[in-house]
Amino acid sequence: MSTLTPLDPARLTGKAKELIDYVIEQRGRAPNLVRQMANSPAVLDGYLGFTRAMSEAAAPRELLALVAVTVAATVGDDYAEAIAERIATGAGVSAAAIGRAAKAAADDPRTDAALQFARDLVAAGGRLPEARVEGLKAVGLAEGEIAEIVGTVCLNLFRAYFSLVARPEVDLAPAALADAR
Repeated sequence: MSTLTPLDPARLTGKAKELIDYVIEQRGRAPNLVRQMANSPAVLDGYLGFTRAMSEAAAPRELLALVAVTVAATVGDDYAEAIAERIATGAGVSAAAIGRAAKAAADDPRTDAALQFARDLVAAGGRLPEARVEGLKAVGLAEGEIAEIVGTVCLNLFRAYFSLVARPEVDLAPAALADAR
């Protein structure tokens, strides 16, 4: 059961209405999690701003989408997993790759290292030895890509933690991740 009320977009005013209208314009609807974030326009604005900023990342879209899957699966939140799967599918990632990413694994060594780094970063609360960053560089990840991996981890932690607290009704299908468990 939801702990925060998902607000009705038709009843919103001010900044919350402006933000929800933007989401509806971009996505065709306002998902439950976004409607719950609208209880604080500052939170929703921050989330949308972070999401927009990360959409301009230079790292391959598929890589960051798989990082989102790994983070969501590591945290273990159904709603975040559904969103991550949708992002990965939209980036052209196969269901098999999504399933592997849920276990922090990939066929490509660069992607595999990035996913293991993301999983371990979450598990360690951000405290990893410097050697882990050097390991990412050793498989060919540039410093900008590493920064964007960390940014993607943080965005997806924000989404997952908010969801764990707000407990939105899942209004997205998490098929590939559910099969991977």
